[in-house]
Amino acid sequence: MKNAKILGLFVVLGLILRLSLSRVIYSGDLNNHIGWGRTITVMGGSGAYDREYSGIMQPTYPPLALYAFTSSYWAYKNIYEASRHLNSSFSMFPSKIIWWLEDQNTLPAFQKIIGIFSDLGIGVLIYLLAISIGVSKNKSLLASGAFIFNPATWYNSALWGQIESFPLFWLLLAIWFLHKNKWQLSHLSFMASLLSKQSTVIFIPFFFLFSLKKIGWKNTLLGGLLQLMLMYFAYLPFFKTTDIMWPFKVYINRIQVGSGSNFITDHAFNVWVFYSHLQKIADNNVAWLGILGFISGTLMYLPKLFKTLSLKNILSTMGMTALLAFWILTRMHERYLAPALPFLAILSVTSPVYIFLYIVVSFGNLVNMYHNWWVPTIPSWVAWTSLWSTINGVAISLGIVWLIWLIKYYYDKE
Repeated sequence: MKNAKILGLFVVLGLILRLSLSRVIYSGDLNNHIGWGRTITVMGGSGAYDREYSGIMQPTYPPLALYAFTSSYWAYKNIYEASRHLNSSFSMFPSKIIWWLEDQNTLPAFQKIIGIFSDLGIGVLIYLLAISIGVSKNKSLLASGAFIFNPATWYNSALWGQIESFPLFWLLLAIWFLHKNKWQLSHLSFMASLLSKQSTVIFIPFFFLFSLKKIGWKNTLLGGLLQLMLMYFAYLPFFKTTDIMWPFKVYINRIQVGSGSNFITDHAFNVWVFYSHLQKIADNNVAWLGILGFISGTLMYLPKLFKTLSLKNILSTMGMTALLAFWILTRMHERYLAPALPFLAILSVTSPVYIFLYIVVSFGNLVNMYHNWWVPTIPSWVAWTSLWSTINGVAISLGIVWLIWLIKYYYDKE
């Protein structure tokens, strides 16, 4: 009971911290999220992926993200209209609420709610998963707190307003359910992660390997059918065609164009900065090298994974995969390092080595994000994060972290 209360306190404090920052500033991407939500609220979902949007691009996110953006806009719109009605009907109603709602940072703050609550949900799942790999409850609390209060996490969700934590929440929930042999909920949760953001496709092989280990091929096949049903159900409100393959086509298309660019690196401090120097260079001739390196790296996990397909090994391989994807694939954004953090947070309470790796990756992620968005503007930090020695140092250190993690992965005994 004491641990539950402390975990609850972490969640409440984490929520207060994030909400207090949510109206400070926001990234330009939220204009897309607001625009999609507003248009779908007014015009409905049918054809939402194909219609033209004034001043913004077509939706690049899967259905669950669009539901979140639309729900956030709908909530703001109705709260605003109800407040206006009350203000005009009752003289006692405080007009400052209207001013607060009309502030330019309030509507974007509503769009941040999904990322904020996903952060906190991940914090709870980190606690549960850490216990599941044999960590004490006290240390599991430390792992949860290390994530909830990590500046790299709230900087991303509460200030920028990005939703990297949304698919990660569903992914970790899927692993948790599968560990508990609740395979139906697990497979539905995994599809929910895929339908939240396409970045989770890199985890598909490892999830299905774990599923085969835990529940066998028959239930895994049934789980795959459940996922397929959920996918069609999620896309149903957006259908404006009789093509039964349309959900797959639009999903794959958004994977190809969803990053908004075809640059070798879209401001990510990874191995490609030595080639592109962060210039906007198309990856037409080198993308295959990144894919080849990524596949080769992930294949290195398999010998141990096939030998010991444990929960800890699955968590470790997924974390390494997230880090490797950021480090070696093209078209990476600075915030795409975020998926590695929950896995390292869980492992950080099992060894001092993982504590070190978690600190390095967290700091590297924060520095990378800050370099592209100087908030708050601290001249010394602006200057330091702009040095090529800093940029190259972060890129090199992340590659070293992956190598140390791989060695530690094979060194650990199960």
